Amino acid sequence: MSERSKDFKDFPVAAESKALVPHSHPPAVNPAPMALFAFGLTTALLQVKHTTLGNKDVDYYVFGFAAFFGGLLQVIGGLAEAKRNNIFGYTGFLVYGGFWMSWGASLFFIKLVGLPVSTQAVQAMLSLMGIFTFVMFVCSLVLNMTLSVLMWLLMMTFFLLAAGVKHETVDIVGGWFGMLTAATAYWLASAELLNASFGRDVVPLGKWKLFAAAEEASKSEPRLTRSVSKVQPVETEPQPVDDRYTV
Repeated sequence: MSERSKDFKDFPVAAESKALVPHSHPPAVNPAPMALFAFGLTTALLQVKHTTLGNKDVDYYVFGFAAFFGGLLQVIGGLAEAKRNNIFGYTGFLVYGGFWMSWGASLFFIKLVGLPVSTQAVQAMLSLMGIFTFVMFVCSLVLNMTLSVLMWLLMMTFFLLAAGVKHETVDIVGGWFGMLTAATAYWLASAELLNASFGRDVVPLGKWKLFAAAEEASKSEPRLTRSVSKVQPVETEPQPVDDRYTV
């Protein structure tokens, strides 16, 4: 056989390696529904106090949920997003999960240990989280409409709660924005779960037409902001065979 073939069938080792690619890189599970449900529930629980629907005793429940349900589960979700090559989900879930765990720890020391509260520190922390959320909001515009609405509501919640530290009326308004944020998080989590379960868009998440062209352009080259649910096998050309060693 003197002709050089380009078919994998003439190279058993290459053909077997190609067949093993889907098994060595299986599709990664989408952790977003779990992390969003955790985020939404903890956010709503905290706003019970800010909206005056409940008294300040709710803080004793918040720090437990913030540390484990809202915090730990989001950290787990963020680490899982790394396997999907989703830098948006990785950054968002880890930062917000760390925020909730820190908030829970702070409430624990303030309520049970009796440490003094610095209103300036609370305002600075909420304002800095609002700035971070603004960055996430800008990035979300090229992803989907529901996610960007969630990021905008969360950004407004942080800024209003920061201003509400010294103004009770603004604090109440911020609490209701937080409730809207929690409801949107539940909606997005439900949509992600339903769409993944049925294998199609049962609940459309929406696209901003202004940024649709940018997303289409990003599909032509690898981008870290896009989730990778399945690794496609790479077509490689076999090495040419030296005719001197063919029979």
